[in-house]
Parts: sequence; structure tokens; C-alpha cells
Amino acid sequence: MAERITQRTIKKLTPPATDNRIVYDAEVPGFGVRITRAGAVSFILNYRIHGRERRITIGKHPEWTATAARERALDLRRGIQNGHDPLEAREQDRDQPTLDELATEYLERHALPHKRPSSIRNDRQMIDLIIRPRIGSLPVKAVAKRDLELLHTSLKATQIGP
Repeated sequence: MAERITQRTIKKLTPPATDNRIVYDAEVPGFGVRITRAGAVSFILNYRIHGRERRITIGKHPEWTATAARERALDLRRGIQNGHDPLEAREQDRDQPTLDELATEYLERHALPHKRPSSIRNDRQMIDLIIRPRIGSLPVKAVAKRDLELLHTSLKATQIGP
């Protein structure tokens, strides 16, 4: 069933007894609003790229209005027409290593085979007490120079070691 998705359309939605239900927009191909059995409402876009059928969630209602979600769907469709797969980009971002993972890899692949025990101990201490708690959860590509400057500034009064 296709109709122009508006705030009024969303207010009329009722949760299905099982699974979820999608109402598609009459104007933007593949754009729709999904309501789950629990009553969660979100905007989606179905599209086809490189021979694959995909579905991306644009955002949840009420954080996103129908108008804003439609505009985002149109932007995504323009990118898709140019060969850009928004789900692939999102999946690649999700697969990026965090600083925590990078630190573990550093210890295993470099420190343990190439450094002295005292240096390894110092590296572990710095990683476990400073890096992991403060910025360890950040993806490596998200770490900015400013993050490192703030970390260094916060350590000026800190004395590590005996």
C-alpha cells in the first residue's frame, strides 16, 4: 500500500500482531515507514545496487520527522544512482578497529617479540591506565589531533612510575 508519508500517516499507524509492517511512500521509490509489533516507528529506504536488494534504516520517529526522512531518502537515492552504497559505507565504519584493539595488536605483534620486559610492562601500564579508559573505545579513524592534545594536557600533573 502506497501513500504520501506524513506525520498524520504516522499517527494513524497501529502495531501489527506479529513482526512489523511497512507503509511505502507514493512519491519517493523505496522510502517507507516501518512499525514493529512493539510500536517502534522508523523510516527506511529499500534500494537496489550492484544486483543486491538492500534496506537501510534512516532514523527513528519522533527524532526524525516524515519531511526530514524523505529529504534524507532523496539524498541517499542520489548517492545510490552514482554507485554509492550507504549500507556498505556504514558496515565499513562498523568494522574499523578501536584504539583498544589497536593497542592489543601492538602489544602482541610488536612489543612482546621486540621489546624488553621492562618496556613491555611500561607500555601495558600506559595502555591499561591511560589509553584504554579515556579513548580506547574510539575507532582509530575517529581519533583527532585534539583528542590526543587533551589527553596529553590532562597528564601533565600525572607522574607514572616510582
